[in-house]
Amino acid sequence: MKQVYVFHGMVKQYRAPLFARLYEELGECGIAFKVVYGDPSTVEAKRGDNVELPQSYGHKIHNYWLFADRLVVQPILSEVLKGDLVILEQANKFVLNHFVVLLSMLGLKRVAFFGHGRNRQQGGRFSEWYKKAILKRVDWWFAYTQGTSQYLVSQGVDQDKITVVQNSVDLSKFKSELEMATCDDLAALRTELHIMEWEPVGLYCGGLHSDKKLSFLLSAAKKVRERVANFQLIVVGGGVESGQVEVAARDADWIHYVGPKFGTEKARYFRISDVFLCPGLVGLGILDAFCAGLPLLTTRLPIHSPEIEYLEPGVNGLMTEPEIKSFTDALAYLLMDRERLSRMSQAAQESAARYGMDAMVQRFKNGIVECLAR
Repeated sequence: MKQVYVFHGMVKQYRAPLFARLYEELGECGIAFKVVYGDPSTVEAKRGDNVELPQSYGHKIHNYWLFADRLVVQPILSEVLKGDLVILEQANKFVLNHFVVLLSMLGLKRVAFFGHGRNRQQGGRFSEWYKKAILKRVDWWFAYTQGTSQYLVSQGVDQDKITVVQNSVDLSKFKSELEMATCDDLAALRTELHIMEWEPVGLYCGGLHSDKKLSFLLSAAKKVRERVANFQLIVVGGGVESGQVEVAARDADWIHYVGPKFGTEKARYFRISDVFLCPGLVGLGILDAFCAGLPLLTTRLPIHSPEIEYLEPGVNGLMTEPEIKSFTDALAYLLMDRERLSRMSQAAQESAARYGMDAMVQRFKNGIVECLAR
C-alpha cells in the first residue's frame, strides 16, 4: 500500500475537513494517508482556532519554535523516510522542508509542495530568493488557485506537474449551520447585542493581527456611523490585536467584540449581518462570507492571499483604494442602497456555489494519484 504523508506545522479548524475527506477518499484507492502536525506557535495559539486530528490519520508531534517563532523544528525524519509521497506546507520557516527538498533534488524522495507559490506578505530578500529558487525542485505542486498555477508556470514549473485545488473550506457544513439558526435564535442574538432588526450590520470575522488592518477598520466604521444611522459593527475572532478591539467596544456600544466563535454560534453572527468587512488581508474567510450571502468589502493590497481571486468587484463585493475615505464612501453608499446590496448578496451566494470542499478533495486526490502513478 502506498503511503502519503502531509507535514503541517499545525491544523486549523477550517483545514480539518479536508484531511478527513482525503483520508477516506484515498483509502478507497488503496492509499494510506497520514497528517503529521504539532502545537501552534504562541501567536497562532492566541487565535483559538487550532484543532487535533483523530489518531487514525493524525500524528501529533512536538514542535520546537525558535527565534521568536521564525523557525520550527519537527523531529519526524522516520515519517519522511516511510512516505512514498511527502507533501510539504510551502514555507521557509519549516527546517524540515529544506532537508526534504534536498532529498527530492537527489531523486531519493517524491516530494510535493502545497501552497501559494509566493509570499504575498512582507518577506526578507534572501527568504524570497530562496523560496523562488526551490519552486522547481519538487516533484509536484498542489497550487491554491489558478493564479498560483500561472505564477508557478511563469517561474519555470512544468504545467503537467501542477494540480490546482481551488483552496476552499467545508461550505456545505457552514451552509447547514446557517440554516440551523432559527428566527428565535437570531432575535435572541440581536436582543443580546442590542441590535434592532432594521439596523445595518457590518461583520468582521477572522484573526486579529496586523495584516488585517483592524485600526483601519475601526476608524472607517466610526466614519460610517456618522453617515449611516445606527450602523453596527460586529468583530468575531481572536489574536494578538484583540486589545484594541476590546477598547473600541468599551468606548462605543455599537461596536460588538464577541471573541472567537465556531460552528452554529459563528453562523448566527453572519445571519444578522449585511456585509463582510475586511480592509486588510483577505483569505479563505471570503468563502464563509459568500456562503452567507454577504458581499465582501476590502481594499487593494498586494498582501491578499490567492483566494482574493474569487472576488468580482461590483458583482459580489467591492475593492477600494487602501484609504479610509474610499472605504468609508463605498460602505456607506452600499448600506444606503438596499437594492444594490440585495443584488450583491445574491451574487455572493452564487459565487459560493462554484467553490467547496467536494471539488477541492477530488482535485487533491486526483493529483496525488497521478503523482504516485508517475
